[in-house]
Amino acid sequence: MLVRLADFACRKASIVGSGKKISSQCGGQDDDMKQAWTLSTCFEHFGAVRSRQHFGGSAISGDGATVVVAMWEDELVREHSQLTYQSRFAPTLKGKMHGVSQQWIAHLKWAIAHCDSRVRVVVLTAEDARADPRVVRSCYPDDSLVMQITDFDTRTGVFRACTV
Repeated sequence: MLVRLADFACRKASIVGSGKKISSQCGGQDDDMKQAWTLSTCFEHFGAVRSRQHFGGSAISGDGATVVVAMWEDELVREHSQLTYQSRFAPTLKGKMHGVSQQWIAHLKWAIAHCDSRVRVVVLTAEDARADPRVVRSCYPDDSLVMQITDFDTRTGVFRACTV
């Protein structure tokens, strides 16, 4: 079920030919700084603790006021002064369970219901951007990036978000 959350001015843009790293465009850290972060420390930076039972690509702060979501760097697309995120892959679980993370879906639903659809972002860089599932090469919390969920498929966990 695809949920349309708002008619924001999120314009489609092509990542093909951009040739620019989003991290340098949106106030992210340089490559040396990225290497110092782990997924856990990235989430803790925003006051949230991620689950260690599986991928844990999302978390909610203790007070419930902040939802933090990991987003792949190559899925962040800049058009003019706005960034758009369109997930291409649902957050799959590794091991014996190969379903979509219900925790991921619950966290995004929480953001929609309690945080005005807004999420803080941990930017992930993949070892191989074509792989599915992907392996994280590096990550960092982006203090300058707040995204608002505009579309969300509650069955698959795939979503779209734009900068606020």
